[in-house]
Amino acid sequence: MSFLDSIQGLADMPPRQRYRLLGWCYLRSFLDWRTWASIFLTVAFAIGGQIAVRYALPELTTRHAPLFGFSGAFVAWLVGSYVSSKIRSGVVRKLVRSHFPNLCKDCGYDLRGCAGRCPECGSEPH
Repeated sequence: MSFLDSIQGLADMPPRQRYRLLGWCYLRSFLDWRTWASIFLTVAFAIGGQIAVRYALPELTTRHAPLFGFSGAFVAWLVGSYVSSKIRSGVVRKLVRSHFPNLCKDCGYDLRGCAGRCPECGSEPH
């Protein structure tokens, strides 16, 4: 199940309009600090993975097998990329929800029949 399946208004949009909105939200997500923090986290994971392999298994990173030091960086980069994608998808989900006035900006609950606070998460309408 994709994170977009949780947004009710996207299913009713024509495909071209939906992809245009998603493209705009992905570009706009670079203005959010969480996106940049997740990119920094991915780089930090990769550097940490390479350092960990070089110090934990120095015999694998000698002159005879120098590429094994990059294996730790690659594995840690994959883990960091997974975490980064989860953080960024949350940012994009919030941006997409902000285009639908009848949905709660925090949890995505349908607010058409409600007045005041969201019954799901208790947040004020924005």
